Formats: sequence, structure tokens, C-alpha cells
Amino acid sequence: YTLSGLAVSGRDVNRALGIAPSERTGALLRALLDAVIEGICDNRKDDLLELAAQLNRMPELPVPGDGLPDGRPRV
Repeated sequence: YTLSGLAVSGRDVNRALGIAPSERTGALLRALLDAVIEGICDNRKDDLLELAAQLNRMPELPVPGDGLPDGRPRV
């Protein structure tokens, strides 16, 4: 899996969340990629944008392996 293989782009994330391009956009994309690799989220645009919105509400993005945004551990 690679960032270019995600069903969303940085532009998609910025538009959906109403945020300007920034380092946070890149961090969100990396978190989305990790979620797809870990099997937490399907690589579908709607699913990824929903997860991006959840992640964007967090002051700090999760570190890979730390669990889901709602606190549930990864399986």
C-alpha cells in the first residue's frame, strides 16, 4: 500500500474537512494509510473521509499501533 493508492487525495481531505493544505493534511493521509493497511478502514472514499473527520477532531493524531480514535484496540 502507498499514499498514491488511497481512494482519497490530500485535496479530497482538505475539501471535505474545510482545512488548508498543511503538514496536518499529510499526517491525516498517513494515518488513513495506516488504517487501511491495518484493516481498520476500507480503502473507499466515503469511509476514508469519515475517518479523516474523526481523526481531525483529535488534537494529536494517533501513532500507528495505538488503537482506534474511539479508544478500541486494533484487532
